[in-house]
Amino acid sequence: MSGPPNAPSDLLTEGQTNPTTVTNLAPKFSAIHTDPNEDSAIYYEIHVNTNDSFTGTEMWNSSKTSISSITNGSRSSNITYNGSALSPSYTTYYWRIRFWDTDDNMSDWSSTAQFTTYSNATPYAPSSLQTQGSTDSKKVSTTTPYFSAIFTDPNASDTGEYYEIEVNTEDSFTGTVMWSSGKSSISSITNGSRSSNITYNGSTLQLDGTTYYWRIRFWDNADAVSSWSPTAQFTMLGPPNSPLNLTVDEMKNPMRITSLTPNFSAMHTDPNEDSATHYEIHVNTNQNFNGTVMWNSGKKSMTSTPSGTKSPDIPYNGTPLTGTSDTTYYWRIRFWVSDNEVSEWSPVATFTDYIDDKQYIQMEGVLLKGVKINPPANLPPSAPTNLNPHSVSAFWITFSAQFNDPDIDDTGVYYQIEVNTNETFTGTVMWDSGKTSIAPIANGTQSSNIEYDGSSLSKNVTYYWRIKFWDNKGLYSPWSVSTCVVPSGQGQ
Repeated sequence: MSGPPNAPSDLLTEGQTNPTTVTNLAPKFSAIHTDPNEDSAIYYEIHVNTNDSFTGTEMWNSSKTSISSITNGSRSSNITYNGSALSPSYTTYYWRIRFWDTDDNMSDWSSTAQFTTYSNATPYAPSSLQTQGSTDSKKVSTTTPYFSAIFTDPNASDTGEYYEIEVNTEDSFTGTVMWSSGKSSISSITNGSRSSNITYNGSTLQLDGTTYYWRIRFWDNADAVSSWSPTAQFTMLGPPNSPLNLTVDEMKNPMRITSLTPNFSAMHTDPNEDSATHYEIHVNTNQNFNGTVMWNSGKKSMTSTPSGTKSPDIPYNGTPLTGTSDTTYYWRIRFWVSDNEVSEWSPVATFTDYIDDKQYIQMEGVLLKGVKINPPANLPPSAPTNLNPHSVSAFWITFSAQFNDPDIDDTGVYYQIEVNTNETFTGTVMWDSGKTSIAPIANGTQSSNIEYDGSSLSKNVTYYWRIKFWDNKGLYSPWSVSTCVVPSGQGQ
C-alpha cells in the first residue's frame, strides 16, 4: 500500500534560508519533496503566522492548492505569497508547508521556517571626501590620484557595495568630463566607515596646477542609491600663474617715471597657494625682447610674497636711465615659488624714460628785470562726473567718466578705479587699478573706455565703483561719487 510523502525539507524564502532582509512583500517560497514510493507531489498547503506555534495572527492559509508536479527529490517551483498585507518594517513571520502526492497522500507539516521583512532606506550622501588621503588637496603630485568617502545608511546593517564618481573641470559639473566611473563594484563598506581607495581612471591629468571637482554616490546591498555627495576639489601640482597687474612706481605703463631707479612690482598668484621667493625681470628696447637689453636681473631672491598679493618694490638696476630720453622701454617678470616651480613670463608692460620736474610760464612783450615771478598755482581736477559702466556682464565690463579741471588747458592722463562689494568701500576689494595711464582726456570730455581687470564677478550681485583722475601737472581729483553696477551674467 502506498504511504504518505516525507515532510518537506530545505525551506527557502526568496531563495534564502530564514532571511532577515526581505524587501519583497509578496515573497516566494519553495521546499524539497521526497516520497518513499518515489511519487510526485501535485498539491501543497502553506500557513504563514506571526507566531512560531501558529497560534498568533494567521497571515495566510493557502489551503490545499495544486502545483506543477514535483518529482521525488526535487525542489518545488516558487509559490508566491497571497495572504494579508505584510508589515514592511522588521517584522518576523513563520511558515510551514506540506505536500500531497499523486495518490492523494498528505505529508506531515515541515519544520517551521521564518523570514523578516525589511524596509530599505536609501543611503545618506557620502561624506568626508578625501583625495590622496586629505580633505584639502592642493598639491596633487600624481596623475592617478585616489579617492575615498564615508558610507552611512539609515539601515544599520546595510553595507556599501557600489560607487559612482564624476570628475569635472567645473564645480557645476557642466564643464569637461574628466572621468565618469559609472556604477562600479567596491569592497563592502561597513556602515559609518570609509571606503577603500578608488584610483582615478579617466582622461589624462597634467601636473599643471589645474583644479578639478569631484563627487561620489554609493549603492547599498539592497541596491538603493544615495544622492550625490557635496562637491570636493583637488589641485594638481604646478607652477605659479603668470604675474599680473605690473606697475612701475605704482603706475601701470606710466608715461613718466618719478626717479632714475623706478620700482617694479607685480601680483603673484599660485594654484597651490605657495609663496613667491624669487623673481627675474627683463627690460628691453623691443617688445619682443630682441632689442637692446637694458636690464636682465637674473633669478634673484626677494621677500616671501604670499599668493594673491603684490611683490615688494624691486628697484631698477640696469643700464642707467637719463630721465630725459623719452624712450619707451618694455619689461616683463616671472616668479619662482618655494618648491622652485617657475611661472610663465608675465604679459609685457611699458614705461617711458621721462621725468617731468619743470614748471613753465609763458610771457610775451615783457622785460623782466629785478622781478621775481612765481608761476601761477595749478589747481587739482574736480571730481569726475558722468560715470558710465558699459557692456555690463559677468564677463565684460568697461567704465568711463568725464574729466573736469578748473585749469582749462589741463588734460587727464592717469586714472584710478576702485570696485568694492560695499558702497563705503570697506567691503571686499574686487579691483583697485592703482594709478594707471590713459589716453589724454581733454577738459570737459569723456574718457576712453577702461576695461575691468579685477577679481571674478558674480552675476546679479551689486558692486560699487568710483574713479579719480590725475591731470598733466601731477595733481589728482577727489573721488567721484560711487555708482553701482550689477553684472547680468550674459556674455558679450
